[in-house]
Amino acid sequence: MKKERLAAIFEQIFDRTPQIAVFAPGRVNLIGEHTDYNDGFVLPVAIDRSIGIIASRNNHNYIRAYSVDFGEDTEFELDSIEKSEDLPWSNYLRGVLVEYQKRGEELEGMDLIISGDIPIGSGLSSSAAFEVAVGEAVREVARADDEPGANDRRSTGEVPLRRLLAAHQKHPAGTRHHSAHHQPSCPCGGARCHARPGVQRSR
Repeated sequence: MKKERLAAIFEQIFDRTPQIAVFAPGRVNLIGEHTDYNDGFVLPVAIDRSIGIIASRNNHNYIRAYSVDFGEDTEFELDSIEKSEDLPWSNYLRGVLVEYQKRGEELEGMDLIISGDIPIGSGLSSSAAFEVAVGEAVREVARADDEPGANDRRSTGEVPLRRLLAAHQKHPAGTRHHSAHHQPSCPCGGARCHARPGVQRSR
């Protein structure tokens, strides 16, 4: 779904203009399926399907999110993030936020619209794309200007090498550090991983 359509849905539901738009792509492995976490080689490639999040801070201590593809919404306090049995797609959102909190980050309340076009359960990393989009949304909302759309961005995938090295040293290959493997999130690759997976960042 195009950014403009998601923005229109955001305005309809939350009665205001969103501040940011982020998108994260799905991926395929040309070589190395399941070797990345076993200290092996892998060569992934991003695809042209993604998951998008349109969001804005809400100046409260809670998260409100609507999945366009599932037609479901969720709301929870940042002080008490729990796993949802009824809305499994929302656990990816919750899990990423929990990981931020474990790092001592102070999160802002947000309103989010989520949608994507990565087929669920197809091995195209829809759940990981959702989590990447959530992480980017948190970061972009935190530094968003007051002017709506000022931080609209499309992911180019550029990550400083020092950050990649730091992440590798903290979580060497073979460890399961992905937020999807911690409560209250659910395992990547599980059915109904997200509001029809797919994410991309927009700049």
